[in-house]
Amino acid sequence: MKSVYGYVNLYESKNRMKPCHCYAAAPMADWWKRERRTQMGKPCKSKNKPLFVSTDGSRLKIPELAGREEELGDLKGCRIPSLISARAPEGEVIIAAADVGNEGADWGWLGFGVRRSLDGGKSFGKLQRVITLQAHHAPQDFYDWHSPFVIDPCMVQAEDGTVIAVMDMCPESMGFWKREWLEENAFTEIDGKSRLMLFDGDTRVGDRPEAQKGNCYTVREQGWVYDPEGRRTRYYMPQKHSASHGFQTLGDLYYAVGEADYLDREPPLIPEKPGEGEDIYVGNVYLSWNKPSFPQGTPEFVRKRMAGPGEQVPSGYRVLETDPAPLVAAAAMHLWMTISRDGGEHWEQPVDLTPMVKRDGEGVFLGTGPGAGIRLSRQKDPRKNNRILIPVYQSCKSENSASVIYSDDNGITWRRSEENMYNCDEVQAAELSDGTILSFGRPRRPGYTPVSYSRDGGEHWVEGKATQLFVQSCQKSLIALPVDEGTEENFPWRYPEGMQKSRQYVLCSYPSGENNREDIRRTDGTISLGEVGEDCQITWKAHKKIRLEGTWETAEDPIFTNIFSYSCMCVQENGSIGLLYEALPNNCLCYTQFNLDWLLEK
Repeated sequence: MKSVYGYVNLYESKNRMKPCHCYAAAPMADWWKRERRTQMGKPCKSKNKPLFVSTDGSRLKIPELAGREEELGDLKGCRIPSLISARAPEGEVIIAAADVGNEGADWGWLGFGVRRSLDGGKSFGKLQRVITLQAHHAPQDFYDWHSPFVIDPCMVQAEDGTVIAVMDMCPESMGFWKREWLEENAFTEIDGKSRLMLFDGDTRVGDRPEAQKGNCYTVREQGWVYDPEGRRTRYYMPQKHSASHGFQTLGDLYYAVGEADYLDREPPLIPEKPGEGEDIYVGNVYLSWNKPSFPQGTPEFVRKRMAGPGEQVPSGYRVLETDPAPLVAAAAMHLWMTISRDGGEHWEQPVDLTPMVKRDGEGVFLGTGPGAGIRLSRQKDPRKNNRILIPVYQSCKSENSASVIYSDDNGITWRRSEENMYNCDEVQAAELSDGTILSFGRPRRPGYTPVSYSRDGGEHWVEGKATQLFVQSCQKSLIALPVDEGTEENFPWRYPEGMQKSRQYVLCSYPSGENNREDIRRTDGTISLGEVGEDCQITWKAHKKIRLEGTWETAEDPIFTNIFSYSCMCVQENGSIGLLYEALPNNCLCYTQFNLDWLLEK
């Protein structure tokens, strides 16, 4: 079957627990072709639509941007965009994702949310909260951190059609911003298998450097907890969780009174006080602040609480609260992956990738380079085509802290690149037409963009010469444009006047800060078009600014009309470029799309 991009190999995955819906992109609809031909040669850009934005105007620097509850529910805060154009049975699906939760901080009650477009980005469906974890205490303000959270999504679509989203997960803490609270490892190896560790002591969370972890227990087959001597206890963690409530029961711990009730089925979202012979819910292992002591006898039942406006626990956020279990996980960073087999409409229970990709001795933090991953298709070694790459970075003193994790089996197993890139931390990568993988990093201070490249499918990286693209210390988006060979097969990727056929071009979105080395604010959003030459040297051909339109341009403080922080771009099937970006200091992500004619317009 032929797709917009050429031939797609179709097969049904034999390695997954359930069959995957495998499909090629639907051929470009006639109306898309007519629209694209009408637009060719005409500069086109859509308005900047707030796609993820607080529905509470008091939480925004520009209250007029507040979202509608019928689209976004009770969304209060958001940050960190991810955007892809995916293949689905109904054709192209544009999937936009972000951190959703409280106040747009990098900690606290944060989950993973998506919105989908089936009409090329003209409209998007309602916000879907895919992952939402339980809080210890419902957030009251920006600085509240008493919740496990997921953050920094990075999406990509595999060759079999599976949409993959990888993100950081952190137990109750402030994550990256309080690394002294964190432990290096969450897992230990027993009999050749990685096992989640649980401890009966305390964590360092909450500025307690003297805390002692206590004895180490491990979670093994079927979720049973084993004691330090390798004996099975009566504690267990259910292994199946429901997507209907955002997998909120992940981390719940039970005490089996008789036969375990939830070994092979989902536990209830809010357990009732157990009757005679029923299992006892004892709390969540991803919470640790003021945990109870480990009981010698039968543990006490923990009652969950609803928080929110008009609820038992007052809060501006509608959140489910619970308490720490007597055994808790190490306060360590995890990499979680969730997948969708139907173009982002339904998502599966997260899988922990950490044991496959984290190395001993590299520090307490390993997280994604948020934005989008890539699927390789131009490799000289055909075995590496369809490889999935997700950028990651670690916390260490070296400047070379970024790398990639990659999968050759559509996300089932993962490995890590042998060497780190010459980049500081958050990176984005793009595959060029000759198979070279180019990466742009985030400098530690305002300056020129560090570059690395790989010519073996991302396994090894070489330092490139920093490109003459002045940026703030901020994540940026990098994509490679399809090469225009001048044939009908390339439609709609026809280069406008000012671009040379058969040459490779890349796009980068970033805050330039008006090229001011003394101003560290993330402002002055810019889209730059570059032509790639030998040894990945880039000649920048065009630059265009991105600014919000509307009455809020007359805001009392003009700085809030020019914010541009994290961003993510994707190449859409109609020949446009989609862009999702942070348009305010927090709680507002806007979407727009534009064509190359607009970018090159003088």
